[in-house]
Amino acid sequence: MEIGLPYLMQLNNKYLKSDSLSIQIFKSGLFFCTKKEAYFFDFKILNFDSISVKNFIEKNKIEFDFVEVILFDENSIIIPDDFFDERKIKNIVSTSMPLKSDYLVYDKIFDTRQVVLYYLKKENKKIINDFFPKAEIKHFTTQLFEVLTKFSKNDYKKNMFINLRANFFDIFIYHSNQLLFFNTFNHKTIEDFLYYVFYVIEIQGINQIESNVFFLGKNDKFNTYYNSFSKFYNSAKFLNSQAPNISQSNHECPLFLDIFE
Repeated sequence: MEIGLPYLMQLNNKYLKSDSLSIQIFKSGLFFCTKKEAYFFDFKILNFDSISVKNFIEKNKIEFDFVEVILFDENSIIIPDDFFDERKIKNIVSTSMPLKSDYLVYDKIFDTRQVVLYYLKKENKKIINDFFPKAEIKHFTTQLFEVLTKFSKNDYKKNMFINLRANFFDIFIYHSNQLLFFNTFNHKTIEDFLYYVFYVIEIQGINQIESNVFFLGKNDKFNTYYNSFSKFYNSAKFLNSQAPNISQSNHECPLFLDIFE
């Protein structure tokens, strides 16, 4: 059984030109995504070094005019721009995430005056500098914050968005274009997912009459999650259809395959 009406509404997440390359970094590997194809650089099979990356690009004849790097391998936090001080970035992050020796970086969302902070691993930065020195780098949640803010604008119901991915899921709650809640949770089982998502639903006052719940994209490997959720909350909807002509079987967040204009 499928929940709600799949793909009832579209989320406009298309922002890259058709001749661009999106490099998406996960804990399990890299996805080199073009408009027509996605190539997976699997860390279980390939060494993550400059020679292997160079050979991979040449073997798959990956061509591009512009490169964007999207990070999925580290979680993020978001704060109002008024509270951000680059000189105190470690102090800010230490209240929500453990401090690491990797690079602390940030994205600014100018429309909503927010700042997204996250880590860029040293080995990732080296590869980017070696091959894609002009690449734009951002965290995947930055893109989602921008898109979900626009989607929710002038909607005076509470909108709850669930982004399911391998081992983690993200919850965003908006009232119009105001972000009320954001957090990332670990999940190893369906029970983990249900426990955390319904805890948030309860404390945030989400209900089936005065609120909307959306899953960001639909990934077949999470069908049991959707079905289990629907037994307790049956009015949720899916946003966006599957990206055409691209295999999603290994991608941990298929919504980001459908980003090319």
